[in-house]
Formats: sequence, C-alpha cells, structure tokens
Amino acid sequence: MRKEVWFAFGMLILLVAVGVIFNGFQTGNVISEPITPTGELPVPATEIPIDSPGELAKPKEITSDYEIKIINFAYSPVDLEINVGDTVSWENRDTIAHTITSEEGSELNSRLLGKGEKYIHTFNTRGTYDYYCKPHPYMKGSIIVK
Repeated sequence: MRKEVWFAFGMLILLVAVGVIFNGFQTGNVISEPITPTGELPVPATEIPIDSPGELAKPKEITSDYEIKIINFAYSPVDLEINVGDTVSWENRDTIAHTITSEEGSELNSRLLGKGEKYIHTFNTRGTYDYYCKPHPYMKGSIIVK
C-alpha cells in the first residue's frame, strides 16, 4: 500500500511540473534570451527607440548594386567591374558551404556561408580584388573597382 501512495504522489508532482512548464510556453513567460550581468534582459535591436516616442527602429535592409551567385562550385560572374562606393553581394546557392576570401590583404573575409546565405561588401578604394573560396581554392573571382 505504501508503494502505491508514493507512486501516486510522484505522478501528481510530475503532472504539476509538466503543466507549469507547458503553461509557461503557451503564455510566453519562459525566458529564452540570455540575461545580462546586470540581471536585465537585452533589448532586441528592433525595439530600440528612435527620434520620437512610441516609434521603434526598423532593421535597415542592406541592398547591393551587384550580385554574384555561387553555383556549382563557381562564382557567377567570375569577374565584375564596378565603381568606387558600389556594394556587391555574394549568395551561396550550393548546398556546400563557401567563403569569399581575398587572395592578398583582408578586404574580403567572409565566414563560411551556408545555402541561401549572403556576404555583402562595399568597395571604397580603386583597385583589383582577387578572391577565392578557402575550402575550395580552385574557386576564384575578381572585382575591378574603377
């Protein structure tokens, strides 16, 4: 008889715990963001107030003047001629990760881009920027800035 009482008591506690957790998820009371050292939740960038009270900052969408696609282990177009101040975006359309990395210097230095991810860069200095993919060094391209 004693085992049955303990078993029933354990099941009751388990049901209460599951109910509390489930209710927290439904009502949004579960904290899913890290707490800062001051004990406050970080403010998402989309909720930072701007000029007038009641307005929230909108995330700025970065646009590019030119797009290079990464398809079948190749940059397309391979060579691109642009002007100073122009912005170029690279979009990986392969299922394999790729980078955009300068042959010389550090002008271009993306992280590994998964499928559908983009790397965006604005060129502010004239010159020729040769680049390649770190995991696939035979993949090469060039940006000529006039």
